[in-house]
Amino acid sequence: MVEGIDTVFCQVEDMDRATTFYRDALGLELGYASPYWTSFKTGSTTLALHHRMNESPFGSKSNFLAILSVADLLAAQTKLKEAGVWCADEFHDVPGGKICDFRDTEGNALQLIQRF
Repeated sequence: MVEGIDTVFCQVEDMDRATTFYRDALGLELGYASPYWTSFKTGSTTLALHHRMNESPFGSKSNFLAILSVADLLAAQTKLKEAGVWCADEFHDVPGGKICDFRDTEGNALQLIQRF
């Protein structure tokens, strides 16, 4: 079902400070930068910074979120629900794809993405 890790993002308070750290201290190549989303090229997986959200849809306290790639989002969502996994009913669009929110058994927030 899951083909790989598409994106891992970290919520940050100060986008400029965080961008400087990941770019300059870690030496990551900047891919895209904005006040709300900044991404770095790390091979087949994107490492991104996301402006801190006021509320997580899951109540998760983690600053990191893994986004897992799938070929068929609806089939993956159905399989998760059949396995008793909490999974959002609605998908939401993002640049280049659709996302479905879900949780692991520990309540950690995860997402599935089907790229266009």
